[in-house]
Amino acid sequence: MPFDYQFENLGEARFQHLCQALLAHEFPGVQCFPIHQPDGGRDAISTSWSTDDDSFTVYQVKYVRRPSALSQPWKWFTDTVEAELPKITKLIPAGAKRYVLLTNVPGTAHLDSGSIDIVRQFLHDTVPIPSQCLWRDDLSRRLDSHPDLRWAYSELITGPDLLRLLLASGLRDNVQRRTLAISAYLTDQLNLDTEVRFKQIELQNDLLDLFIDVPAMIRPQSKRQIHAARRLGHLRPQHAVGHDPTREQNEHPGCVATLLDSRFQDQFPLVVVQGAPGQGKSTIVQYMSQIHRMRLLDRDIPDHNAGHNQSFRTRLPFKVDLRDLSTWLAGGNPFATGAGQPEGQTTLRSLESFLAEQVVQHSGGAGFDVSDVQAVVRASAILIVFDGLDEIADLTRRATVTEELCRGVKRLKALAIDLQCVVTSRPSVFAESPSFPEEYLYLELRSITTAACQTYADKWIRAKGITRRDASEIRRVLTEKLAQPHLAELSRNPMQLAILLSLVHSRGSSLPEKRTALYDSYMDYFVSRESEKSSVVRDHRELLVEVHGYLAWVLHAEAERSENGGRVSHSKLSTLVREYLREEGHDGTLAEALFAGVVERVVALVSRIEGTFEFEVQPLREYFAARYLYNTATYSPTGAEAPGTLPDRFDAMARNGYWLNVTRFYAGCFSKGEIPALVDRLEELLKEPMYEHTSYGRFLASMLLGDWVFSQHPRSMKKVIDIVLDGVERRCFINAAIRYRGPDTTLLLPQRSGRDELIDKCFTILEDEPPFDFALSTIAIVTENAPINHRVEYCLDALTNKEGASFTIWLMYSLYLHVLGRLDGEQLDAVFRERTIDPIHLDILVKGGRTELLQERPEEYRRAIDLVLGRRIVVRHHGQPRSWIEVLGSCFAGLQQWGPPVSLGRLGEHMEDEKDVDEGLPFAEQIRNFATVVGEHNEISRGKWSRTLLPWNDIVETGRREFGDRWAFFELAAQAAGIRSSEEKGSGLRDLFDTDAALCERARYARLRAGDRNWWSDTLQRSSDRLDQMFSALVLMSWGSAKTIAGNARALEDLLRSCCDVDWPVIVQSMRRIDNAVRRWGGRRGLNIRDQELACRGSARLIASLWPRLSRESQDMCYEAVIGPYSGNDGVVLNICQRATLTRLRAGKVGWETALPRIAAAYRAMGSLDSAATYFLGRHVANKGIPRKVAVSVLDTPESYPAELIAMAEGALRYQLSESVVPVIEVAKAEGWFRSR
Repeated sequence: MPFDYQFENLGEARFQHLCQALLAHEFPGVQCFPIHQPDGGRDAISTSWSTDDDSFTVYQVKYVRRPSALSQPWKWFTDTVEAELPKITKLIPAGAKRYVLLTNVPGTAHLDSGSIDIVRQFLHDTVPIPSQCLWRDDLSRRLDSHPDLRWAYSELITGPDLLRLLLASGLRDNVQRRTLAISAYLTDQLNLDTEVRFKQIELQNDLLDLFIDVPAMIRPQSKRQIHAARRLGHLRPQHAVGHDPTREQNEHPGCVATLLDSRFQDQFPLVVVQGAPGQGKSTIVQYMSQIHRMRLLDRDIPDHNAGHNQSFRTRLPFKVDLRDLSTWLAGGNPFATGAGQPEGQTTLRSLESFLAEQVVQHSGGAGFDVSDVQAVVRASAILIVFDGLDEIADLTRRATVTEELCRGVKRLKALAIDLQCVVTSRPSVFAESPSFPEEYLYLELRSITTAACQTYADKWIRAKGITRRDASEIRRVLTEKLAQPHLAELSRNPMQLAILLSLVHSRGSSLPEKRTALYDSYMDYFVSRESEKSSVVRDHRELLVEVHGYLAWVLHAEAERSENGGRVSHSKLSTLVREYLREEGHDGTLAEALFAGVVERVVALVSRIEGTFEFEVQPLREYFAARYLYNTATYSPTGAEAPGTLPDRFDAMARNGYWLNVTRFYAGCFSKGEIPALVDRLEELLKEPMYEHTSYGRFLASMLLGDWVFSQHPRSMKKVIDIVLDGVERRCFINAAIRYRGPDTTLLLPQRSGRDELIDKCFTILEDEPPFDFALSTIAIVTENAPINHRVEYCLDALTNKEGASFTIWLMYSLYLHVLGRLDGEQLDAVFRERTIDPIHLDILVKGGRTELLQERPEEYRRAIDLVLGRRIVVRHHGQPRSWIEVLGSCFAGLQQWGPPVSLGRLGEHMEDEKDVDEGLPFAEQIRNFATVVGEHNEISRGKWSRTLLPWNDIVETGRREFGDRWAFFELAAQAAGIRSSEEKGSGLRDLFDTDAALCERARYARLRAGDRNWWSDTLQRSSDRLDQMFSALVLMSWGSAKTIAGNARALEDLLRSCCDVDWPVIVQSMRRIDNAVRRWGGRRGLNIRDQELACRGSARLIASLWPRLSRESQDMCYEAVIGPYSGNDGVVLNICQRATLTRLRAGKVGWETALPRIAAAYRAMGSLDSAATYFLGRHVANKGIPRKVAVSVLDTPESYPAELIAMAEGALRYQLSESVVPVIEVAKAEGWFRSR
């Protein structure tokens, strides 16, 4: 199907990416170059895999913003090529055999006089190699056969063409039927989602007019997600230390902007968005679905400063309410009147059948079944949003829905050209499960900023049509209130900000301080307004509010038992109103009038599905339920005790995660005299078995502090603050930093409600210099609560007054507290003015991007370079290098991946920028020369890196000439020794120490003697200096056969034992890097040690060095004999012990009774759990869980175990707690809460 693609919509950068993608489809071996860099006239090159020569084809992209404005396209083209001709000529000696130019300019076809023929002749006469131009039509016809690219660059096609493409591409049958059904479905969904949920007073809430994006923070579940997030620049600061030292916690990109980013979608197609009640989760997915619908239906999408790129990748959106999917999977029909009741249908209940029925219902009854869903998905880019997982209260049903969701998405993903899935849920407070598989990324919504509050206020004022004078007053009051800590906290939630604006408009400066009181005031104002319009509301105001409370209690209680999904049918609603009037003793004739008031005037209840009603947003239902339970609580005087008192009800709700938000509203109802009883109930909760081992009670206390529940009673507030602070000291909040398979909760207290005391407590803990992981957890709490100026002040004081090891620790703390990047040059210089900069200090400064301090200290700069070359500092910088140290580190970071560094294209730019800045620094010229040579090999294919020593020799020998013999070059030579070549054998060499030969040649020569035990015995004996000894050991352990290593085990053990504490870890890290690189390249088989003596009596250092190479069978043998029983204090060996123990725990080869003591022993020596061990532990817990006895044992002595294990143990207990929770309505019936009524 031909289209006239709108290339101009892409812009220059996206057009070049499209051309590169087209080339990659047609030439799998093509290599694409980054844009906006000095590429020498190459946007891409392709080599011939069928020949061994170095020839290649050069592709260059030229974009014109307005092609129609070119009166003579051929003239533009000839001028362009003449300007590029010097670059083309320069590429010919390097192997360029063909030149192709790609452009969005249309050619003309007139014989001999058209631009296509004129240009063809010009290229033949002018360019020394065969050349061709691919015009606009050439690109368009190639795009016709690549529907996946059309969807990846969907801005190429607009409106009806896009929908036609969606359904006609790849579909031969029933095209018209499917097109009409989908078009009708999208139109109906577009109309239904036009307004934001939770309508403002007298305001038609157009979604696009009022939408503001909410900041979102990535919470990775795996190492792959961490690395991918780093590459994109989206990452929680704890994982990206030093990545951007000026970035604050609340400076996160918007959630919608993130989800619409095509690079983000490519890396993370499956996402779970978590946010607190009222934080805008549903609005976010509503907005995303809506703009995709508008694009497909050719509606204009106005730019309302939503903060995202308008040229997003268009998808066919399906929006699923997970309550409806739960009903569907249980056999009911959520689309029918009286939703939730089984109808005896035999349709297989699956995600696909639900989507088909949804299309049928919203297209006016068009025929559409599962095969249609599959056909459409197969031809389309798809967005499926699943909203409201937390609204499925029953954990069993939630697990069923989660399982089918994941299975269904996996099925559809296998069919779709491109699929994005977004799930929304509240954070799991009680239970970590059911959780999503590791391929799902978690996005956590953050508080909106003050600037975003002001932006929303401006949109609200415009939409409401408020006069300029009143608008100015609203802005003034809002600015004044946002400066007050308690109101600033209330406004950080979009829903509460909307309420706040309504109250500012109606009441001016007189605003409530508590969260519950904010809702009270809003509902009071709202009902007052309605009473002016309706005699029913005016005459029965209080009764109408009471009825809403009763309905909220019933619907929420039934939703917990999965009886109604929070909805009620028309008939049942009428019955409930009548029952309430009868129970309360009211006149039954009021029922009809009250029913009309409930469903017509007081719009807390809405009808989204015909014949059913529900509260417009869940927080409103929870607020009304809390108010009802508080207002109807039983008075229980001494001697006439009765059940259902305020404490009784709090006890039942506080232990039930589904009722957490109700509990918060409920506690906010307490008067000053009732607050001490509330504190008593919190203290009793902490004493109960199971609860005493988890942080849940203390997190609940912190939430109530955040809601300003105790503000009227300072003495009670102090008690509750002490409860929270005690939890910090007991490591109860350690998972605030870990966030790995543990309960998802953040400890955040407001000003004047415990924040200052919390910050002081955390700094006191840090002063005691606790184990590193506990320190990181504490630092995470500080960064969430303490403003940057407070952190800077405290750290500066500590750095000024600390000495020795304490100074080093606080320098590390300042890095993780994001203080190091905030210090100005004078402050940093003052910190180090009278100090010697140790290697670990240099490492921290490099990680923090503060190498400019070293520019004033040439000798320290020289030592930092020495450490990089000695591989004692490994630079893991992402983005533009900011110093010569980072340029050098970037070279090694890429070379260790068995191919050209990914950041080489940026090195030249940096060298130009820095030419006049730090040219006089030590090694500046040497680094320039070395990086230049590394960059020259950027165009060599990865395959060639593995087949020849040529690039390795050139780079390593250049490095040796510039810097001398350094360990980094020895490591590269040992890695290069593993190339696959039948020709490069090191012929003519004498031995590994033949100084007349290149280092890589020597390593290759030695590697080919992997099975020569005697040759290696002689080599080890002849190694004299430290570098030769380390090099010979590295090559032998990396490439030697099992027999050769076993035969030289004693010599290797002596050599490793003689290594100092600095060199020994360097050798092991080099072994790991080489092994990782080789395994990525493929063909690496595990080393199978059959020598029982080596496996059972080898030294721990030798076994730890060989560990990455060992086969599973050999690892098992060595673990049982050496690694598992290890009782020394060597950190490297203990690290291996941790990993190996957890690997075996996951595989069921050891039990917790064996694993716990070994984990504890390693933790005592190391103070943390490394990332690989965390992964193994996380996967085991996800698959098998932690037994209750083990979890209790860990939490009884948290100081003995790593933070990750504590977080996972608590998560396990919380899940077990959630399974034992009794539904609140059953507690109410058993205790007779409403018996007296």
